[in-house]
Amino acid sequence: MDSPAITRPTRPPLHPLFGHLPAFRADPLGFLTHCARSYGSIVPLRMLHRQAFLLLDPADIERVLVTEHRDFVKPQWLKTSAVSRVLGEGLVSAEGEDWRRQRHACQPAFQPRRMESYAAAISSLVQHALTEWQPGQTRDLHRDMTHLALAVVAQTLFDGEMTEWTEEAGDAVETLMARFTATRSLFGMIPLPASLAERQAARKLNEVVDKIIVRHLKKNKFPADDPKQADLLSRLRQSDDGKRLGAALHGQVKTFLSAGHESSALVLVWAFLLLARNPDVESAL
Repeated sequence: MDSPAITRPTRPPLHPLFGHLPAFRADPLGFLTHCARSYGSIVPLRMLHRQAFLLLDPADIERVLVTEHRDFVKPQWLKTSAVSRVLGEGLVSAEGEDWRRQRHACQPAFQPRRMESYAAAISSLVQHALTEWQPGQTRDLHRDMTHLALAVVAQTLFDGEMTEWTEEAGDAVETLMARFTATRSLFGMIPLPASLAERQAARKLNEVVDKIIVRHLKKNKFPADDPKQADLLSRLRQSDDGKRLGAALHGQVKTFLSAGHESSALVLVWAFLLLARNPDVESAL
């Protein structure tokens, strides 16, 4: 007689009231890594009363984000005031036809030939940043990479220099992002009221965005002489939303300024850390 097949659990054990939230809160990276290694390519999870799925197969991720994106909606936490303070009302939170219109306006700035043209500007900004680095110094790499990434976004997408505003913008975004890495707010899932520091940071970030737009209005013709060479902000100004030059344009600039630099800065910091821990690789590089 054959032995009965052993049924493999499809998800990790959960708390009867809080679901998987306690395990996730205790060690987010460790918990998700364990899920990825132990429970297949689609892992059902429950955070408090909310059902969630961890997708690990690239084909499934592509279906959600690309081929079948019309069948999925964005989570409600992307539409909260906490997210709006750091990302504005732009591409990240938009849905449906509104999202498609915004994406169409932004897409030409990210075509391969445009990305190649950004290389010279990025190289120049890197060289400028390195002039402040001296042998024997101890530096805050996260701060340095945040300032560098902000400068790259401002130069390549908005045709503007960020030198006098990088510190203000970087500190403001860091303050606003802290809510989404804090266990006290369950990584932003609990809608706590904004602190005084967050309100001040949001005001400062809005001021920087306004300065970027005003400088661009003074510096660049409208419409651009060569639409094919127009930067992202020029394209947004020429879109239906941008022609109103109101909250929509402000929200898009805020979205790309904040979201466009934060992940890049973190990747660079981790790259430095891994190189420092692997001297042979660092030497080869």
